[in-house]
Amino acid sequence: DGRLDDRAVLLQRLGDTELTLETPDSGLVMAAWHRWGKDCTRYLLGEFALALWEPQSQELFCARDRMGGSGFTFFRGPDYFAFASVSLALCRLPGVPAEPNPAYVACMLVPAFQNRGGRETWLKSIEGLYPAETLTVNLQGECRIRKYWRFEPEKQEKYGDYAESESHFKEVFAKALSDRMIDPGKVGMLLSGGLDSAGVAAMASRLNGQVSQSKIHAYSAVHDDPDGCIESRSILSMVDSLNLEMHGLSVPSMQGMLQLEDLKSLAWGNAEPVANSILIPQLMCQAASQNGHKLVLHGACGDLAMNAPWYYPSSLLRAWNFPGAWRESRAASKNNYFLKGKNPTYIFGRSFAHAFLPRMTAWLRQIK
Repeated sequence: DGRLDDRAVLLQRLGDTELTLETPDSGLVMAAWHRWGKDCTRYLLGEFALALWEPQSQELFCARDRMGGSGFTFFRGPDYFAFASVSLALCRLPGVPAEPNPAYVACMLVPAFQNRGGRETWLKSIEGLYPAETLTVNLQGECRIRKYWRFEPEKQEKYGDYAESESHFKEVFAKALSDRMIDPGKVGMLLSGGLDSAGVAAMASRLNGQVSQSKIHAYSAVHDDPDGCIESRSILSMVDSLNLEMHGLSVPSMQGMLQLEDLKSLAWGNAEPVANSILIPQLMCQAASQNGHKLVLHGACGDLAMNAPWYYPSSLLRAWNFPGAWRESRAASKNNYFLKGKNPTYIFGRSFAHAFLPRMTAWLRQIK
């Protein structure tokens, strides 16, 4: 379930002349499995969740992409193992209770509860794979989970000046986008008017112009009165300056490429309790899909992806790395924009509460 990117490089590594750029993703996954076995995920780039049955070893091999763009949830019952990309689908199976997980729901609703703990999902009986993990299950129901990739810089770059830094950033940014532009002549993207999507649009337009005469298709929600909305004015300005093919949805009137009924259908069909917080991006993706775009570039949630909780040393504490958490608390006291000037002991204590208080509360409830 998902999409493989950087297909040309993958084909080169596979070295199979019968495979082409038109080979389905499933075919490339199978070829990668036959070439590298359980290490195949090291060579797969994209947003995907996959499961593969190996008849010789009688094992099920599962994996989730590096950044977690696609979901992978599973249920370990007494008689069977089940998996799905959407957790609610598992509740259709016999013996899978649809009981909500209050601790996880609290994590979603209350900012202080930032520790989800373990592999919990919003359903009590269902677990989930973390990004960049594989899961192997045998006929006895034994599960082995391993991490196949970590988000770590290979080396520390040093630049002589800002111009050199800017040049390298553009190089890396262009490579990241080109890896994902499977068919340069048929590129769709979400354009929100913010810096994230504007940067993606500018670079994608430059790359697209080098290989294709086709326009990039932009999907945007624009205010009924665009002159009174700076974000809408920014969208229209980008469309004009980059010569994009515009597909617009007027809000709040809900006129244009989609209608109010599409919004209602999408909202009532969402299985996850927090999915409706990104309804507009979902609508844009739905419109792009209807127009035949398999790939949609976007900058949605870029600020969230690059953000971290104030008391981020809690992640180190949950990994039992207390010395590392203390070092980060001291560094945050000196350098963190939000925590500068606060006592390192205070930062460490608040991080400890974020790391363990939700779990301790759950344990106390169980004891009672």
